[in-house]
Amino acid sequence: LGETSLAVAAAALLVAPGMRQPLALELRCGSEDLGGVRGPPNGPEAEAWLLSVQQAASQALGHRIKLEVLRLRLSAKGCANLDILDMPEKTNLLSLANSASASNNSNNNGGNNHNSQQAAAAKVEELHKLYVGSSANLLVCVEPGPSLELCRKYDPTGRRTVLIGAASAEAAAREQLPASTLCGPAAAQSLEDRFAALCAERVPQWMSQLERLELRLTKAQREAREMEYRESSEEVLRKARSVGLSFGRALQHVIGGTPGCTAAAMTLEEEIMEFANAAAKGLCDIGDGVGPGVVSSKDAKTAAEDLFARFGGVTGYTNYLKDQVRISGADVPLNGGAAWQRLLAEVEVAMRLAHPSQEDLNGLMLAAVRCGGTGVHGHQRWEEVASKLMLGVSFEPLRRRVRYVATRVVWVLKHQKATVSEWMSTLADGPASRFYSPLFTEHLEILRTYPIVRELVFSAYDRAASAIGEQVLKNLEGTLVAACINPDVMLRPSTEPELVEGREQDASSTEAPPAVGPDTGSAGGAGAAAGNSAAAATPGRTLSSGALLTRSTSSANLPTPGRARSAAALAAAATSVARKPTVESRNRVASEMQRRSDCVGGLPVQLRDRVFEPGEAVDTMPYVEGKLRRAFAVLARILANQAFAFADTSMTYLCQRRVDEAMTTIDFSPDQKRALSIRHEELDGIAKQVEQRLAGVRRCIATFRGEMGPGSPPTTTQSILRF
Repeated sequence: LGETSLAVAAAALLVAPGMRQPLALELRCGSEDLGGVRGPPNGPEAEAWLLSVQQAASQALGHRIKLEVLRLRLSAKGCANLDILDMPEKTNLLSLANSASASNNSNNNGGNNHNSQQAAAAKVEELHKLYVGSSANLLVCVEPGPSLELCRKYDPTGRRTVLIGAASAEAAAREQLPASTLCGPAAAQSLEDRFAALCAERVPQWMSQLERLELRLTKAQREAREMEYRESSEEVLRKARSVGLSFGRALQHVIGGTPGCTAAAMTLEEEIMEFANAAAKGLCDIGDGVGPGVVSSKDAKTAAEDLFARFGGVTGYTNYLKDQVRISGADVPLNGGAAWQRLLAEVEVAMRLAHPSQEDLNGLMLAAVRCGGTGVHGHQRWEEVASKLMLGVSFEPLRRRVRYVATRVVWVLKHQKATVSEWMSTLADGPASRFYSPLFTEHLEILRTYPIVRELVFSAYDRAASAIGEQVLKNLEGTLVAACINPDVMLRPSTEPELVEGREQDASSTEAPPAVGPDTGSAGGAGAAAGNSAAAATPGRTLSSGALLTRSTSSANLPTPGRARSAAALAAAATSVARKPTVESRNRVASEMQRRSDCVGGLPVQLRDRVFEPGEAVDTMPYVEGKLRRAFAVLARILANQAFAFADTSMTYLCQRRVDEAMTTIDFSPDQKRALSIRHEELDGIAKQVEQRLAGVRRCIATFRGEMGPGSPPTTTQSILRF
């Protein structure tokens, strides 16, 4: 530690009696002068340093033997650059072990004391073998007796043993050594020389080990930087978007049909049962997960319970679908596109099963009286009252059923993730691997390896599925609101085009008028006959006026006046034939517009355009109720057809566009950004730590190579301990 009084005081603390574990001291020469050469320690810095040494060394004091090494690093001006492992004397260890055993077992019998002594002796022996018996350590003996015997036990030849102080006095008495070698600078120099010689012998071995360590650290450093790059925010985001696009392509194949893929395959009863459980737990809401959704979890639960309650539960509803409706594939475990087709049939049936509640029908009289009165444009009429009743009676039941349809669509779409993932896993080997892109297998491995990528991709897909369900919901609710506000438009009869072939052949079936000419004009008669035979030979063919004129005027030998009269007659006939379809078209359009403007299926004629009177409600309410029932049934049928159509087209839109849009806009949430930042700092710290170790190893190798090179100076203690 040096020749100052402060160093002497610190040394006394470090070798104080009662040390119960090995003390590893890393002594390094520093630039700070903490004490005088001969005077007492002075200054607050010196006192603080001495206090820190005392506190650190006090950890080794106690009554129990410890095998762990207490490591201390001391730096002061004038200190030697050495690493010292201070071992307490064997006799002290055994005496303390015996005293500790006696104090702990004062109330036990002698057998227990003997066992404790044996355990303490075994621990001391293990301590000596671990540190004193190591061939990599030099043994410095400062006192004769047990310490010297211990050194000779583990180093019989004395090759690793250095005698200093009193331990060397006995040898000096026999060998007549000068007093200067027993202690002081000469003894320290002798210790350094012995240590340097031992290190020089082991330099080649250390070099080979350091070179192997350099290779391992170089590989570890490269792997650490690669790991840091792979888990950087930019790289993770790029991977997530690429994997998401492959996931969307795989979804198209799954919906198109994938034989052999059984992931998430369920029968109709299992599927509806699982959906009912998810709805009861509040897991079937529709939204982006950020703000309030278009359908809350409570609304989805209410819509599902409203449908199942009419059949006594989910089992009754599924039995109805299997036994009475006979939905195809109800008892077969399906997934992918087959399960989607079964879903379309189920939601169509669910929509058609909607009907107004009996409570609302019983309260029509009171509701009609409340809806009547005087409006902005005068007294209310029966048509206006009926529209209000339609809105009050039909809107809520049908909206609950529309919400059920939308939540079922979203739930089934979200449960396609497991099917898509398993299908991608089947492409790793086998014949299927040659028919599809190898990116499917590569991106599936990324999904399984990186949890954050899996979370980003699945969250984006769930948002796309929710957007599809939201679009289906808006379309159906738009139809529902429009029909409830103006039910007359919905109840108007639909018109269909009449594509009857006979109507189009009326003009062609009309015989061509005979040619007008002299009775003796054989040519004219022949021309007329030819014209008639030509018309008869092509039944069903419509002849234009131009064709009639050409055919009629093609006769060659008619007199000039006869040809003039014949052309005029044929032109008049052609004009009448051309006008006939035009007149029929006008009449048909007028008839169709009249049918569309009729209120067929609405209120009776007596109630149309009539002011509402509360006194007449008792007699007229049955007619109004009949209209509402018919309107409800028609609206439920329309919504059922639209639910099937919108859901079917939404799958195409999801696969071809919506999934790609969602995957290309993947981004981190604030929590994910913080987690990635923490992870990046952790990986960067690991990489820097490996780089520091690698730099230290390379400095050691460079130092050894310089010492081993030709013309290099002899190896010294400072150069060996430099690293």
